[in-house]
Amino acid sequence: MNTVLDPQTIAPPYRRRYSHAFVVPPQSRLLFSSGTVGVDPAGEVPADFGRQVELVMDNLSEILREARMNWDDVVKFTGYLKPQCDMATFAEIRHRYFGALKPAMTLVWVSGLVDARWMLEVEIVAARAAD
Repeated sequence: MNTVLDPQTIAPPYRRRYSHAFVVPPQSRLLFSSGTVGVDPAGEVPADFGRQVELVMDNLSEILREARMNWDDVVKFTGYLKPQCDMATFAEIRHRYFGALKPAMTLVWVSGLVDARWMLEVEIVAARAAD
C-alpha cells in the first residue's frame, strides 16, 4: 500500500485537497502517463471546458484500466491549464474520480498547449503492489 506523507512540521497542503508526497512500496508496478487531453475517441475536441475535463479523466480511467489499476492507485496528478479555465469546474469533476483520495498534485497555469483547442493537459503516476 502506498504511504501518504504529510509532515506536521510543514504547512499543510493548500486547501487540504492533495497530499505532500507518497512513498511507494518496493516491487510495486508503476504507471507513468503522457500528457492526456480532452479529445474523444473520434478525435473531436469539444469547445466546452467542463467536457474537456471529463474527457481527460475518462481517458485516464481507460489508461488505468488497461494497466489493471484504478484511481486509488494514483499517487501523483499534474495538470496544465490555460488561464481562462474554470478552477471550480476542474476541481468538482476531478473530485468525482478521486473522492476522499488526495494524491500528490501539481497544477500549473500555462499560456498554451500544442493544439490551441486544448484547454488542459493532465499526466498521472500510479503505483500498485505487484500482482
